[in-house]
Amino acid sequence: MTKDLKHPQSVETLTQKYDRILTLCATGKKSGVYTQIKCPNSANHKHGDNSLSASLGLHPEGISFKCFTGCQTDDFLKSLGLTYRDLYPDSDRVPSNIYTYHNPDGSYHHDKVKYTLPDGKKTFSQRTIDDKGNFILETKTLDKIPFNYPQLVSAIKEEKIILYCEGEKDCLTAHLLGYEATTMGGAGDWKDEYKAFFKCANVVLIPDKDDPGLKLSARMQESLTEVAKSLKVVVLPEGKDLTEWVESGNSDFEALLVGRQELAKYGGLPLPLITAAQDSYTFTWNSIGLVVKIDRLTDDCEGIIRVTDKGKSLYVSKINLLATRSLTELANRLNKNKRLSWDTILSQIAIHCIDKLSSIGNLVNINEEPLTMQTEYLLDPILPLRQPTTMFSAGGKGKSTFCDYIAVLVQFGICSQGNLPFIPRQCNVLYLDWESDAETHKRFITAIKKGLGITDNTRIHYLSMEHPLAQVANGVRDYLRQYDIGFLIIDSQMAATASGTRGLTEAQIAGEYYNILRSFGITSLTIDHVTKQSMNGEGNNAAPYGSVVKYNRSRSQFELNLPEEEEDSDHKEYALVHKKFNLGRRLKPLGIAVDFENENNQLVSITFSSLDIKQNLILSKNVQSMPQRLIDALNSIGHGTAAELAEKIGEPLKMEIVATTLSRGSTGKNPRFIHLKDGGYGLLTTTYQGEF
Repeated sequence: MTKDLKHPQSVETLTQKYDRILTLCATGKKSGVYTQIKCPNSANHKHGDNSLSASLGLHPEGISFKCFTGCQTDDFLKSLGLTYRDLYPDSDRVPSNIYTYHNPDGSYHHDKVKYTLPDGKKTFSQRTIDDKGNFILETKTLDKIPFNYPQLVSAIKEEKIILYCEGEKDCLTAHLLGYEATTMGGAGDWKDEYKAFFKCANVVLIPDKDDPGLKLSARMQESLTEVAKSLKVVVLPEGKDLTEWVESGNSDFEALLVGRQELAKYGGLPLPLITAAQDSYTFTWNSIGLVVKIDRLTDDCEGIIRVTDKGKSLYVSKINLLATRSLTELANRLNKNKRLSWDTILSQIAIHCIDKLSSIGNLVNINEEPLTMQTEYLLDPILPLRQPTTMFSAGGKGKSTFCDYIAVLVQFGICSQGNLPFIPRQCNVLYLDWESDAETHKRFITAIKKGLGITDNTRIHYLSMEHPLAQVANGVRDYLRQYDIGFLIIDSQMAATASGTRGLTEAQIAGEYYNILRSFGITSLTIDHVTKQSMNGEGNNAAPYGSVVKYNRSRSQFELNLPEEEEDSDHKEYALVHKKFNLGRRLKPLGIAVDFENENNQLVSITFSSLDIKQNLILSKNVQSMPQRLIDALNSIGHGTAAELAEKIGEPLKMEIVATTLSRGSTGKNPRFIHLKDGGYGLLTTTYQGEF
């Protein structure tokens, strides 16, 4: 009876198993624990039949197989009609599969060992083998590499597709279908850094049809669109994974690829990084340094297209994205400077922009608890967080100096001094200036820091502007992202919206301005001028110059009031008057004193402090109502006649108006004044020793 070398009947030692397997192979030299062999599976791989390109190793833990052209242990066993029990000592813990990872040159890297437990559950462990033939089970320090790494490198070089599966078993199934495949492990193993392995690869993702698999596919799409030459996703119509699909009797994978939408559809380029703004879209291919921007996109799909290659401008012009002829002419022109599939690239850009113009955004449920019921502030109590605020006054009142003061408080996170109530959240500041110059602001900010005792030299960002905000909004937006800006100052709105003849009305220009501010998504403070009537002292209510849209669109609005007599003084007394607030109640007028210290005609310091408005009769007259001024006067003197009170508030020529105000204020449902028997008036809340 002839002994069956493949399936012996008696129990063997590991050495006997090793010797038996060697008799089934063509062997070569022996070195240590390894013996060179001809790979039995060589006919299905790229090494020649006469090449001793594999080895068999005898170790205390078991027998190892290594093929230096990518064959797996499973291939080796099947070709000889063996099982994993032929490679290990007789015991219950025998692997059900071993997946060998190779370096790009085909050399051995490590093994992933799969065990199937008696209850059907699967476990995995990793191992490597050192130069002395010892199994090393601690592999945490090993570099992570793709499965079938040599095949991945070859597919990229030969511009072939490579399938990405969720496990090694599916990769081997893909090989049976005639495709190269790779994986980085299970659904939870992908990291963004792994995208470097797939640069310029034609990748087809085959996610497992379960929630982890589909989420993995979404994460990989975000990573690979930056580096892959092309990218497709195939969700299998049957089975959970590729192996189950094949076991169900399927084999025509090519049919699943035909007509499948290519995610990297920009003329052979990977999908660009697309950033959107209020009226613009930027398409960036970081891997080749190409950027295409569509600026100031209108509802009828007209805009400014800017094409740059590695920072060098290739083309800038106005374009209609609906005009096919214009796109074709532009593609031909660009192709002279940089040969790409510009027809396809521009077509996809146009489709994206047109689709976005018709998008209305995501629905949000507003019938739920907010994050907070309080109004949040960047600078409490005057700058509501992530909202546009306007501060206006006539020219020469010191608005820019006041904004420099606010910029310092916010940039350094310093609370105001001198009993002023300003409490900031710290963030980076950007000052956009159409009115002044950097040196002027440097002097003011240096003096303000001196007044506050600040020595920190952290940068406060500043841009001297020439063009209207609508024209440069995308560049500003880039700065906001690059420098993590949380607070924007615009000086001034009149200059920032001087758009010339663009066919827009004054109201449309103002509306466009606030749309841009809203798209920035940060807190802003806009300086504005007042109407001609306000400058001439005509009327009782100061207001910003221009369209009423300015009043409607700003969430909070302040007038900075300074008596004309103090404009050239080193001591200025302001009233910050809250004119409008959409988010709550308006503040009472806030008094602010500003002192400029000079030495030898040089500015040394600027200090800000609290001011009692009623102590400044002119300021009180400018910003307080007549009843409030009379209340303040009566709080000061206790009681008095209409004539005495008119003198007290600095309005001796308006005694009759004062008398009427006192009379009306002492009657009705909520009287504040009381008419005394001696003919004078007092406050209803004040204790009076005389007779009523």
